[in-house]
Amino acid sequence: MKTLPRALFFMPLAARAATASRDPGPIETGHTFPIVDSESTVEDLRTILAAGTPVIGLAGCRNGADIQRVATLLSVAEAQLEHADGTTLILALTNGILPAPIAPDSLSGKSARLAALVWDRFALENALPTATPHTENGECTVAFAAARGAVLLTAAAAGVPAYDCAIDLEGGTLQRNCEISQDEGFYGRVAHNAAQAAIIEATYHRG
Repeated sequence: MKTLPRALFFMPLAARAATASRDPGPIETGHTFPIVDSESTVEDLRTILAAGTPVIGLAGCRNGADIQRVATLLSVAEAQLEHADGTTLILALTNGILPAPIAPDSLSGKSARLAALVWDRFALENALPTATPHTENGECTVAFAAARGAVLLTAAAAGVPAYDCAIDLEGGTLQRNCEISQDEGFYGRVAHNAAQAAIIEATYHRG
C-alpha cells in the first residue's frame, strides 16, 4: 500500500463527478478524496473509480458491516472497469460512536481495503445537537473526548492509522494543536485549505 498523506481533503460525490477528467495525482501529496456513504451504489462507485482515484472516504461509518458492504460494491465496480480487485482503499469517516474494538461488529478484520479511520467531529455534533464540543479552555468535553479516543483505539485494534478532525485554526496555533494530536497517537488530520495542509504535512512528519 502506498504511503497515505498526513493531510486529507474530501470532496462530495457530485463535485467529484464534475471534475472526473482531472488527474488525481499521487496520494502522498495531500490529495483530495471523494466521499461516499453506505447507501452509495455500484454506479456511484464506478463513476469515482473511472476518474482514477486510489482511495475513497466512507462517510457515516458505524460498524464493520458498513465497511464490508462498500468493499463488496467496490469489487463489483472494479471488475466492471477491469481494474485489479482490491486496489481501491477506504478511509472510514466516523463520529466516534463505534462498537468496542474487539466486538463482533467492530471494524477490525472486515476488509483489507480499510486504510485508516478519520474522526468526524462535525458528524458527532449533528448526533449530539445539544452537546458542547469544547470547554472554555478549548479542551474536548467528555462526550467528544470519549468519541475521539474511541477512534484512536478502534484504529489501533484494526491495525490502521487514525486521522484527527478538521479544526478552525491557522499558523502557529494550528501547529501546536497538531503536535499535541500527533503525541496523542494521530497520524494526520483533515485540512480545510492548502495553508492548513502544509502545516499538517510538516508537523505530523516531525521526528
